[in-house]
Parts: sequence; structure tokens; C-alpha cells
Amino acid sequence: MLKLVLLLGVVAGCWAQEPKPCESPKQWEGVRLKRFENRDVFERARYTYDAVNTRIRETELIEAGTEKTLYDVWHFYKEMKTYRLNTQTKTCNVSTPGHPFFEIGAPTGSKLMFESEIGAAQIPDEHLTIQNWYIKFSNGAEYDVTVSSPDCIPVGAYYRNGNLTEVERFFDIHPGIKNATAAFTLPPECTGL
Repeated sequence: MLKLVLLLGVVAGCWAQEPKPCESPKQWEGVRLKRFENRDVFERARYTYDAVNTRIRETELIEAGTEKTLYDVWHFYKEMKTYRLNTQTKTCNVSTPGHPFFEIGAPTGSKLMFESEIGAAQIPDEHLTIQNWYIKFSNGAEYDVTVSSPDCIPVGAYYRNGNLTEVERFFDIHPGIKNATAAFTLPPECTGL
């Protein structure tokens, strides 16, 4: 009987431990694919992510229907400015970012939904362990992110707020930024705006 009580105590202790979100790299470069549900828009971008300085640089090819346009985009969240340069017309527009900066990865307060393997789980070097985290923010927005484990590298994300639904996939992530000065220096077409 004592063994049963001890066993139940160990099982209860294991269940009581709630997994904590991992911490993704604060700076990285890679490729991002983004699709907007409810719209015929697809983006493919070289992506430079800098959570330390709350800024993002995207060199994006946007496909809307049959149209394809290449943009260079800088999001500076401390200044609350987004610069979008159409590389064909050399026109630069400045606006306010569409949402506040939030870190890509498993946010504090998110709940681990599941952990699984992608690929052939029994073959060495042929699989990747992933974790899926979910959070519903106070404004009703939902964020669902998939990261690698144990390194917490972003693999994909799903964001929904009202009529806006974004689905993102990340590839070729390299922690760190090779040349932050070059990545975040505005071209002459955008300076002074």
C-alpha cells in the first residue's frame, strides 16, 4: 500500500510540473514565408530579426494574385516607424507598424500544447524535436508558435486577431546578425522621411 501511495505521489508531482516556455535567440537571420488567410497574398522574405533593439528587416517578394513586387522593409519599433522601399520604382513610404513588436518564439505565459518529432524519429540525424506553444492575449488575439527543442529556434507561427490571420514558416535560421549596420541602415530614398 505504501508503494502505491508513493507511486501516486510521484505521478502527481510530475503532472503538477508545468513546462515553461523556452527562450528563442534574440537575434537571427533566415527566410520567412508568410501567408494571409482571407487574402490572396503570399510573402517570401530574407529576414533579419533583432529583439534586442526591437527591429526587423525584410527583403520580401510579395505575390498578390499574378502580381509580384520586391520590397525592402525596415521596422523600427522603438521609433514606431516602418519604411517600405519598392525596389522597382525606388519609392519609399513611411508608416506606423501595424502592430507592436513581440518576440518570435514561445511567449511568457504560453501553454505547451504538444511536443513531437518531425521526420524519421528512429533514424539518427533524420528528425527534429519540436514544441508547439499557444497563448491568447488579453485583446483576444491568438498566437500559436512551433519551435525546435531544445534550442527554441522558430519553425512556424500562426497569429489571429479579428479578421487578420497570418501563417508564417521559418527556414535556414542562423543565430546572430552578420552585419547589423548594413542590415539596418536606410537607403538614401528613405532617409529624411
